[in-house]
Parts: sequence; structure tokens; C-alpha cells
Amino acid sequence: MKTVTARDLQKNFREWVDGLRQDQTLVSHQGKPAAVSGANEESDRRELMSIVNSRAMVRDLRLDFFRGLALFCIFIDHIPNNILAKFTLQSLMFADAAEVFILISGYTAGMVYGRAMERQGFLIAAVRIYHRVWQLYVAHIFLFMIFMATMAYTAGALNTSLYAEEFGAANFLNEPGLAVVKALTLQFQPAFMDILPLYIVLLAILPLVVAGYRSWPGVVLFASMAIWLAVQIDKRIALPAYPGPDQYWFFNPFAWQALFFLGAWFGWRASHGGLSWLNRRWLFYLAAGLSLAGFLTRFSWTLHEFYDPIPVSASGELLWPFLSKGDLGPLRFANVLALALLVSRMIHPQAWFLASRAARPLVISGRNSLHIFCLGILLSVLGQLVLNEFFGGILMQFAVSAAGIAIMIGVGMFMEWFDAAQRTSGGPVGAPMAGRGATR
Repeated sequence: MKTVTARDLQKNFREWVDGLRQDQTLVSHQGKPAAVSGANEESDRRELMSIVNSRAMVRDLRLDFFRGLALFCIFIDHIPNNILAKFTLQSLMFADAAEVFILISGYTAGMVYGRAMERQGFLIAAVRIYHRVWQLYVAHIFLFMIFMATMAYTAGALNTSLYAEEFGAANFLNEPGLAVVKALTLQFQPAFMDILPLYIVLLAILPLVVAGYRSWPGVVLFASMAIWLAVQIDKRIALPAYPGPDQYWFFNPFAWQALFFLGAWFGWRASHGGLSWLNRRWLFYLAAGLSLAGFLTRFSWTLHEFYDPIPVSASGELLWPFLSKGDLGPLRFANVLALALLVSRMIHPQAWFLASRAARPLVISGRNSLHIFCLGILLSVLGQLVLNEFFGGILMQFAVSAAGIAIMIGVGMFMEWFDAAQRTSGGPVGAPMAGRGATR
């Protein structure tokens, strides 16, 4: 009896057919027996392949869980003066939910589309990626128009342009034609409308990057890190934005590409057996130390805001040059990578609590990330309007935050039900389950 992994069998199934005709084969997944088959008949081989597919394509619930957590935190953080924002991810580390979202998005994109490029070739994989880019672009423009309609209605109903100016949408009211053109070219990015353009640009470059990983991975990674380092040295390296000559993209793509493409590299390598050096003990201890230092420092700042006599563990003025969010400062970059390593080492992809009912809202939201993200942006705008125009005390902040998260969970559950109904009825289904994390 010979033993092969499910991944190897999927990749080289045709090469195994002759051996399967004669030998009894044990199919293993993660070192555990998954199926035994003699596969002497065509029907046997089809059955074996279906078993392998179902086993090998098990979803990594960590990606959905932490992406859902990031989406909830983004919604809460976008509501100004929200006391709950003091206890989101940004209060526990130098980075925040944006870094978590981009890193996971890069990881899943590299894993899914890298696998597609190997199985279907560069052209088909690139078409799939650009189809996704188009979906993101349409979602961004649709979200932009709803956002601007809200600003225009608010300006008319309240007879003030205060909110339009606060959300960076005043130029749309002054010169709507030019503002729309700039929005179509991703140059006009009002408040909260800057993450999707970043994701669109990075995903558009991904086909070339993944192709480079297959041939010259070291060169691609070196070039990516060199560009990031150049941004840290020269802040003038940025993309211009509308309006005015001094406006730039808040999330600098030249800096954030390093996090996204490094995540894509890890995702691509995960489908090839992973990276053995990530399991070294000293690296785990280093990541733990960096994460602990980030937590103690950042949380001391949070406590100091609540009660001034509480000392801070490190001066914010001293660390601020290394904490730029727009240019992805070194401390933010290192902190999110360290936490990602700890999570990958300490939490199993199908850990029991990730599959529990308590975690299900987060997992579902992360699985339908595009819909939930767009919804969260609109809800954060409405939440700010409610808090500013009505009683904005702590109880109302809790109520607005809870109501927004409940709506996001409800929409996520509806999307799950709708997808399940399509699969049951045999109707058209979007992406395969293994790819939904990267395509939503």
C-alpha cells in the first residue's frame, strides 16, 4: 500500500491513474487517512476524486473569522467619538483592522489565484482576477454614488454643507461633473472610500506578481520590499488624488503593496506545503515579543486616555515616525506580521471555537466580506449622522454600534442562505467554496 497526500493526488491525478488500477491507495489529508480505494474502475476513481476534493478543500476558518472581526472593527472605528473604538484592534496593537484586512485579502488571493494559475494557466487565472477587479470597481462606484447621494440629501435637508466638508465630499457639491470623473479614475476618495481603491489596484497587479512567484520569487519579494522601504525614506513617493496638487491617496499603494503581496506569497506557498522556516522556535518567540510589546504600549496609551495619571510605556511622539498608517510604518508592518505568525501557529484552521455558534457571525461576515464591507461604510456614515443630530452619549453609541453590527450579521446570514439555496436548486453559483474567501 502506498500513501499520497490529497494535494499531490489533485495536482497529478492523471499520473496516478495507472498506479491506482493496480494498487490499493491510501489518501491522506494533513497526515490523517482520508480514504482508501482500489480505484480499479472509472466510477471508483470518480468517487475517490470527489472524496479528495471535499477533504483537500477544507476552508480555513481563521481567515473568515479574523476578516469578519476586522470588518466589525472598521465599522466601529469609522464612527467618530465612539467609545467602543477604544477597544477595537487598534487599541491592542500598533496596527489596526485595515492591516488585518489587507493581509488576509492578499493571503487568500495568492492561495486561490495562485492555485488557479497552476491548474488553468496564466491567461485563465488573469481573466478570473480581472473579473474580480471589475466586481470590486463596480461595487466601489456604486458605494460612491450612494455615499454622495447621502451627502447631497443631508446638505439639503439640514441646510448645511458641514457634513459634506467633514466627509471630504464638498467638491462633489461644488463641481459634481469633475468629481465623478475623478471618482471613476479612483482619484477622488472621500472619507471611508479609500480602502477599496487600494485593493483594486493591488489585485490588478497580482497576475504579474503570482507569475513572478513561480519563476523568480526572491526577485519579486526583494522589489516589493525595496519599494516599501523607498516610501519610508521619501514620502513624496505617492499617487496624486483629487482635489488639489497637495492631495494624495491616504493608503499609499507603493507602501501597502508590500503587505498585500507578502500575504499573497504566504498564501501561494501555503498551497505548496508552506514554508518550513516559519516553524522555527526563535521566530515564534520573536513574534510573541513584538506582539506583547505592541500590546503593552498601545493599551497603555488607551488607558492613559481614560485616566491621565496612568503612565504610558513608551512615548507616542518618539514612536510616531514609525507608525504612519498611510505609508504603513515599520512598527505597524512588523506588528501585524508578528500577530499573523502567532495566530497561524497557535490556532488550528478548524479550531472548535471557530466552528462554534458564537463565532458564526464573524465567520459569515468574513466569508461575505465585500458586501459586509460596503454595508459597514454606509452604516458608519449613518451612525455618525445619528449621533451628531440626536443624543450622542455613551448609551446611544452602544446602541448605534450594536444595531450596525446586527444589520451586518443579518445581511451576511442572508447571503449564506441565498448561496445555499442556489447550490441546493442547482442554480448558478459564484466562486467555489475554496475560493470565496478571496473573491468576496
